[in-house]
Amino acid sequence: MVGGQAESGLCERLGDVSNVFLLAPTFSPGVDEQCHELLECGEAILYVVTGNGLDEYYDEWVGTDGPSRVGVISLGGPTRSASPADPRSDADDGVAVEHRSVESPGNLTKIGVELNDMLSTWTDEGVRTTVCFESLTPLIQYSDVEKVYKFLHVFSNQVEAVNARAHYHLDPDAHDGSDVNLLMTTFDAVVEVDADGDVSVRTR
Repeated sequence: MVGGQAESGLCERLGDVSNVFLLAPTFSPGVDEQCHELLECGEAILYVVTGNGLDEYYDEWVGTDGPSRVGVISLGGPTRSASPADPRSDADDGVAVEHRSVESPGNLTKIGVELNDMLSTWTDEGVRTTVCFESLTPLIQYSDVEKVYKFLHVFSNQVEAVNARAHYHLDPDAHDGSDVNLLMTTFDAVVEVDADGDVSVRTR
């Protein structure tokens, strides 16, 4: 169950780890299952996705006993925010959805501002948040790995400071090994899902 009432096996294995690197080939079986298990570690979910992903993530949780609050920061999608007139922000169905947009995955400063605002607001309201970066690849493609590394270093410290948890998807086959290893140093744990769906967990 999402909402902190029961922890999945993966949450228990990770313990108090705040930032998790989820390495898996794009179409690896089992990666969605591991992502959902990680999402079950908090009370609210904040997605960072490429494109306009609001409808997809709203539909995933509406009518379920999942989180009472869902946030979506879409990168490169239409600029749009949920407002009181938007039924998806009314939470009549038990799911409150907030949407923010950033015009480009390369605008790391703006992404950081939106993340900080939503994460800080929810923390101040007593809500423990789980963040899911759908993929780090667009950030690297529109910027460069050194800038993404610095961005992740700052954000991962913020996640830890507010007792949240975040996981960050990456297909290691799509990037140079040295880049993957550099990014790995910013995380407390690595969850690897191989092409056969087998899972391994490493913590520092």
